Amino acid sequence: MAANHQAPSFSKSGPANCDDSVTSCRTVRRYKLLSLALISLLYFAVGVFDHDIWSPTEPATAGIVWNMYEYGDLAVPHINDLANLEKPPFYYWMALGVCKAAGQITPGLLRLPAAIMGFLSLLIVYWIAARRFGAATACLAVMFAASTYVFYDNSHRAGSDIAAAFFAFLCFGVFSSTLDTPETAKRTVLLRDLIFAFLLATSFYAKNFYVFLIVMPPVCLTLLLKRKLARAFLISFAVALMAAAVILPWCMEVYREGGWRYLRIVFIDNTIGRFMHVATPVVGYDIYNDACSVEKRASPFFYIEPLLVITLPWLLISLAAVAGLFIKRKTGDFRLFLKVGFVTIPLVLTLSSSKANEYLLPLSFFMFLIMGDFVHECIEQRPAGGWRSYVVATNMVLVALLLLTLPVALAMFMKNWLFLLIEIPCIAGLAAVIYVSRGNCCSSFCLASFVSMVILTVVPTLLIADPALNRQKSCRYFFESIQEDMPGRKIYIAFWTDRELPTANFYLRQRLQIIPEQAIQQILLSGENVGIIMSSVYDRDNRAMFESIPHVLIKTQMGKDIFVYVASSKKRGSHQGLSDSSADS
Repeated sequence: MAANHQAPSFSKSGPANCDDSVTSCRTVRRYKLLSLALISLLYFAVGVFDHDIWSPTEPATAGIVWNMYEYGDLAVPHINDLANLEKPPFYYWMALGVCKAAGQITPGLLRLPAAIMGFLSLLIVYWIAARRFGAATACLAVMFAASTYVFYDNSHRAGSDIAAAFFAFLCFGVFSSTLDTPETAKRTVLLRDLIFAFLLATSFYAKNFYVFLIVMPPVCLTLLLKRKLARAFLISFAVALMAAAVILPWCMEVYREGGWRYLRIVFIDNTIGRFMHVATPVVGYDIYNDACSVEKRASPFFYIEPLLVITLPWLLISLAAVAGLFIKRKTGDFRLFLKVGFVTIPLVLTLSSSKANEYLLPLSFFMFLIMGDFVHECIEQRPAGGWRSYVVATNMVLVALLLLTLPVALAMFMKNWLFLLIEIPCIAGLAAVIYVSRGNCCSSFCLASFVSMVILTVVPTLLIADPALNRQKSCRYFFESIQEDMPGRKIYIAFWTDRELPTANFYLRQRLQIIPEQAIQQILLSGENVGIIMSSVYDRDNRAMFESIPHVLIKTQMGKDIFVYVASSKKRGSHQGLSDSSADS
């Protein structure tokens, strides 16, 4: 492949004359194979099967899927024996299906659906980008997208955020495919609008009405700006009808288990309660329901930081791409949709009472395509150079500096000198990119080489870092350490939260009786053969009380310092502290 290769010219629907240019078609095929191989490596070789359950989203998912696996609670998710109606069960069903197919339930299998949906979301970006800018640019856009930290991180968490983003990408993709179409394609547009409505209706199972809130405003506003009122009404009507048909069966199952109270929690507390400030209802201790109080942040500027972070490490390219999009004088329906989506999604989320960084994830669809538009213009610009080239070159230099310093920083912080070995291929890769660029950093070959080098540097870094991070973030070590002392005892847990309780369910493979912390002393003095899983903070604050009670105490030095196990002891005053490797008196 020539070092000064330029990407072939593409029309909006793909390569203009691919059959007339053997070299260009071969290059495009190479780009496709390269991007597919690298993204598959990044998304499935690391971050899925190499660590245990990590907070914040994975404990609840693990506990709920374990309950489904063992007890068949398919319609209403449960943590321990408590109903959890915060989110519908789409992701839990996906994870359950993977675990059933594998015949076991493991942290990696719980995360696998997230990686698959993240990968499929990138394919949707490729589909739309290839229609607009051609296959070569689409490959580059997807490689940039795959290497953004926020999207990668969420694609490797077991939870509903990536499922909701996947449905948003699907809906945006289907709608985008109807833009700038000829008037003769009315039947095709109508069919895709119906597919759009069905997908949006089905998205309810991913995260309640959250995807509706994200998708409908930019779609309807785009149609209104183009004076296509009839189509906007038809889509809204179809979405309403299909949502009623798709959601009704699940609602009947929820009603059968919990009556109108459960339906109120789903449609009032977890719908209106997420969008508006309403009073928190009292529901008792048989159900989780924090929808009216969780993630309530008043600042109207909350999403400024997530907007800047969402495309890291390609921040300069994304900022320039957004600026370039909005200063264009001539724009078709597709670019209008990109503008509307970029503005409306942060605005709608800002007006909502509940705010979280993960809520902004569907905006990645627009950011990735806006960056693809920018990259396409960089490659096609004649003559080479200009402000776009300076932006791309500056961003590449900053990323290169990050890649060179990150292994050193990790080696010092984690005291693992294997990270320094990554410097060798990193330096070699940067030297190769500088050589092949020949002063033109905006050539398709140079961009593909640089992003490939970034991914090939990130993969071994994660392979080394994830096990080390797991030793700090996992709770598995604690539960392994108490296994020998548990048989023959009645086990209690002094946690109500949706992180610690499901973590215990998952690792111990059993439901536990929940008690308040105030009852710990009484239970230990009852004379029963008991074991209690409690907070390490409670242990530190009440050490004097425990010293006066015969007991066994087990904690761990590895993993997160969250849990302590205290058990009754026949020998008065005995106090035993154990860790993974040695006694801790």
